[in-house]
This record gives sequence, structure tokens and C-alpha cells, in this order.
Amino acid sequence: MENRRRFLNGLAATAGFDPALIDRPGTVTCPNPERADTGIVTCYWAGEHAVVWGDPQLLAQLSDLNGLPTAIDQDTASARFAELGSVYVASADMRLQPGPPPVPPAIPDGYRQRWLRADAPADVDEVRALAARNDPEEVEEAGLEELDDFAERAINVLVPARGDIEGRIVAYASACDWDWDPNFCDIGVLVELPHRARSLGSLVVAHTAAALAAEDRVPLYRHGHYNQGSRKVAEANGFEIATTMIFHAPPDPEG
Repeated sequence: MENRRRFLNGLAATAGFDPALIDRPGTVTCPNPERADTGIVTCYWAGEHAVVWGDPQLLAQLSDLNGLPTAIDQDTASARFAELGSVYVASADMRLQPGPPPVPPAIPDGYRQRWLRADAPADVDEVRALAARNDPEEVEEAGLEELDDFAERAINVLVPARGDIEGRIVAYASACDWDWDPNFCDIGVLVELPHRARSLGSLVVAHTAAALAAEDRVPLYRHGHYNQGSRKVAEANGFEIATTMIFHAPPDPEG
């Protein structure tokens, strides 16, 4: 898949390793000077290859991993990082669609779809209100925790067509340019709790991915490795894993 190769090449450029390594099974360590004295270590998996990237001082203590003929597994990697005093922060699957996005489904009865603009203050205020009503961790995962610097693309929302909350956003998806390569657009999604289990998250992601593809942008979907709800949304829209990662950092001194 051409887009997957481009995405992984972006990863290699960011982490500072030879992209040819992606095609070879095994494990390599890549000390990154920009991570010096941070205590941060990350591992990415692409197929049968694992790349351990981070603080050179930490990676010096993981030198036995470099050149392993097989990819280190996630449990072993996490255990080794923990031995060095790093604390698990997050794990994620990064997914791409192998071909054109599927045709989005119809909007279900009782809802209507709206497209918002990041440069329209009234629209951003509506998104801000949605963020305020929901769990902060879910808001962060949806990419809505920094609304002061809001530059999302293809903001797609569903609102009830009738009832007490008619017109209020209950399902949201949008995308922002991906740091490694702005040709990719990273989709975030958030559905209010009373409206879940109705496939609304999958629906707004489907319409957002189609809108991005129509602009020759590549939809990217990231989710927490253990987030089953978000995993189902990704799989329902045909997103396949391009790479997975785990991220460890020093303990928070404030607990």
C-alpha cells in the first residue's frame, strides 16, 4: 500500500533511522539526540520490525535489543522500559484505509448532519460546548483539548433533528494535518454517552474520511490500543493498522 509506505517513511524520518530497516524483521534501537535527558522511550512496530526510539542514555542500557533477529513484543518492551524507571503513558494503533474510503452510510432517522468551519467563531463555540460536556480524557483523545489553536479540517457533526436538545452536537469528527506529513489527516471522533451504541461514531468518521479523500488527503485514524469502541469504529470503516506504538516517560513528580 503506497500510503502505508509513505506513512512509515515519515516515521523513519522523524525517528532518524534508515527507512530500509522497515522491510527487515527484527529490532533496532535509535537514540535520538532531541530526546536527551527526557527519560522518554517509545517503541514502534511495523510488520515484523520494531524500532525503539528515545533518550540516548536510556537506550544505551537497552543495547542488547539492537540487532535482535525478531521484533521485541509489547509486554517485553514495556517490562524493559519499566526496569529503567520509565512509566507507561500510552499505546496506540495508527491505521490507514488500503483503498478509497467506502461510500458513507445514510444519516439515520432523528439526526441531521452539519459541516462546521474552524474559522467560524460560532461553530468553534459549539465544539467548545461539546468538549465541556464530556470526559476530559475522551476530549483529549478526540483532539479537542486545545481549542484555542483550533485548525481542524472537515468538521462533521450530527445533531438531533427534534426533541429537547434539537440542534446540539452529539457526534463529532474532524481531522488535522499529521505532524510527520501534512498529506495525512488525523481523524478525531467523539460521541456523547447517551447517543452511543448507535454507530454514530462510525458514521461521522465515514463521512469525514470521504470528504478528506475527495480533497486528495489521506485519512489517518489513531486510537488507544485498548480502546475497544474506537477500534470498532476504525474496523467498521476499513482502516488497517500501519503501525502500533507504546510510549513511556519518567514518573510525574507531582504524582
